[in-house]
Amino acid sequence: MQCLKINDSKGQFSVDGTSFKPVDEMKKEDILSIIDTILDPNQEVEMDEYDANLILNPAQKIIYDGLYTKFIELQNNKAQFNSEINELYDDELESYKQEGSEE
Repeated sequence: MQCLKINDSKGQFSVDGTSFKPVDEMKKEDILSIIDTILDPNQEVEMDEYDANLILNPAQKIIYDGLYTKFIELQNNKAQFNSEINELYDDELESYKQEGSEE
């Protein structure tokens, strides 16, 4: 799924890979949805590489650059991040099971 692209000199995002909106119209829910997709082990996420020369709107340049940088970082650390989440979940589940067996 493509979540970030540069089209017609505009930075755009998508939460479903098909309908795109300008990045300067992005809401918190949109960011969280894209993060969920990036962290989903069954999803492949694509993004156009940031190029300041391709985006005309200064606000969109700043937003796109920030999003691209963070999303790439998250994508590159996806396996480690998911592993840490699973370990934390497993530790809490084990603690919960031990508490239940003491009663």
